[in-house]
Amino acid sequence: MEAMFWGPITATLDWCEENYKVFPYFAEFVNTITNLIFAFFAGFGVYTILKHRLDKRFILAHAALALVSVGSWCFHMTLLYEFQLLDELPMIYTSSILVYNLFEIDRERKYGLWFPLFLICYSAIYTVTYLYVRTPVFHQLAYGVLVAALMLRTIFLMTNYPKGESKRIMKSLIYKSLSMFVFGFLLWNVDNMACFHLRNTRKTVGPYIGFLTELHGWWHILAAFSSYYLIVFNQYLRAICMGEGKECEIRWLTSMVPYVARKLLTSTTIPSMVDNTEREAIASDEILSIQQDLNSLLLQATKDANKELIKQLLNQGADFSARGEEGATSLHLACAAGNSEIVSLLLQYGHPWNAIDDNRKTAGEYAKECGHEEVYEQLLAEGCRAELILGALSRKDRNKDDPSNLEFLTKPLKYSDNGDKLLDSENNGVMMAWEKPLMERHAQVICTDKGLDILNVGFGLGLIDSYIQSYKPNSHTIIEAHPDVYAHMLANEWDKKPGVKIIFGRWQDVLDQLELYDGIFFDTFGEFYDDIHDFHEELLNILKPEGVYSFFNGLGATNPFFHDVYCRIAEMHLASIGLSTEYVEIRIDPSEDKVWEGVKARYWTLDTYRLPICRVML
Repeated sequence: MEAMFWGPITATLDWCEENYKVFPYFAEFVNTITNLIFAFFAGFGVYTILKHRLDKRFILAHAALALVSVGSWCFHMTLLYEFQLLDELPMIYTSSILVYNLFEIDRERKYGLWFPLFLICYSAIYTVTYLYVRTPVFHQLAYGVLVAALMLRTIFLMTNYPKGESKRIMKSLIYKSLSMFVFGFLLWNVDNMACFHLRNTRKTVGPYIGFLTELHGWWHILAAFSSYYLIVFNQYLRAICMGEGKECEIRWLTSMVPYVARKLLTSTTIPSMVDNTEREAIASDEILSIQQDLNSLLLQATKDANKELIKQLLNQGADFSARGEEGATSLHLACAAGNSEIVSLLLQYGHPWNAIDDNRKTAGEYAKECGHEEVYEQLLAEGCRAELILGALSRKDRNKDDPSNLEFLTKPLKYSDNGDKLLDSENNGVMMAWEKPLMERHAQVICTDKGLDILNVGFGLGLIDSYIQSYKPNSHTIIEAHPDVYAHMLANEWDKKPGVKIIFGRWQDVLDQLELYDGIFFDTFGEFYDDIHDFHEELLNILKPEGVYSFFNGLGATNPFFHDVYCRIAEMHLASIGLSTEYVEIRIDPSEDKVWEGVKARYWTLDTYRLPICRVML
């Protein structure tokens, strides 16, 4: 029962492999599984055509090859006549398609409509006749005619068409194709004529070595290689005849699997693509597709740490800011891998140091999370360098008569009912009560003793000023520029508190009213880092030699990497004017949703606050 799983053998051919010897479900196991090679080449061939935008006529050739694989698999697995037809008929149809492709190689069809009609009629007549004749010799003769046509046409094409390097490459392909076909056909005949000796050999050496003598299986493998090589030869020759020879090349998946691919876009290939009057103009979507290929190759080359290929791709027009999975750019990938050389290369070509992915994560964060501190510092240094240059340029071009916070000062502010939030007209948080423990520490830092002269720039909720009052300062000067906050201060009688002096106006406009202070705190809203930079430039004029300066460190406070960059920039700038900076880290958690209820956008998302303590370097 097991020996006849598919029923009695009805095929007109029964090959040399012993039937149902390996598995009960396979009449001829080796002859069956070797057909997988046809399926592989068919699938890979279609993939390369779609990927490299090659002539789609060859998809039909690969589809026919896949049909041969299915038919031959079913035939050798069952040895039923119906599936024998499914094996043999597609061999004729596939060969007819290959013949057509080899004869109609040029842009213009040379043989008109009669040639494909002739091939269709040939296949149809063969099919009908074979269904009645049912003799394998008829099939072999019909197949042999098509194979002979393929060989003769190939020799003609090799003699008359390609030149130079292309001819050398194509000769290699076609010689390999013909050699494998001829050798495979030889094995096919030996398998038929020496079957008795082959079976005796298999009995002697055993199944583990004996399978090597299954010559019909080797015929499948060699025929698959031969057919695939012929299709690749045909594809490349077609590209040359279509005027695309300079754009295409033969590449190798391995040393045994060639394929046609479009070359990378370069300054020399673009003119040939666009200016060649013998070709159709390239559509914009094709150029876009080429750009996408370059970008994909760049991302893959970064993953592979292939520095030379990355440089080549960038020179050829690859977009360094192209995004892969989750929006990661090549810089993200290089930082995650800890490859400082590739990071340097990408930055050299202009990749933004501050690029973020779809999750708003920077490349610096990728390096940090993967433990690559050296790369993190490298990117941090680049961020500082870029921002310092941009800052210098912006300050040079800035109009100081147009204050950066002028619009903010003209819009109303509102205090929440419970006094825990100060919001602007768009419900953006200006100051919130979660900052209270931070303000307590800031007051402790600048009020090193009682009876000192203290300056605070920016009142807000008055959190730090309340703590400053607890140190009973000799003088407590508060600069506030917003009229609504100033009115709030007066309503709460801050002008009557001990030692308090309120100066209403922008700090830039009231410098002449300031004195020397033991402690200074800076916390304004609606200004940019350039404004803090300008205030720092004035510090030595208003800070006593033994005094302490601090500021609310909300620099880049929605991203840990940006925060590190701006902390480093502030430290560098303060050092340049003669102040040392120490950052004291304080763990905080202002992340609860209820804290931000009614606030349009969070201005803080970090879990650590870096409190700056700045002193004059004596």
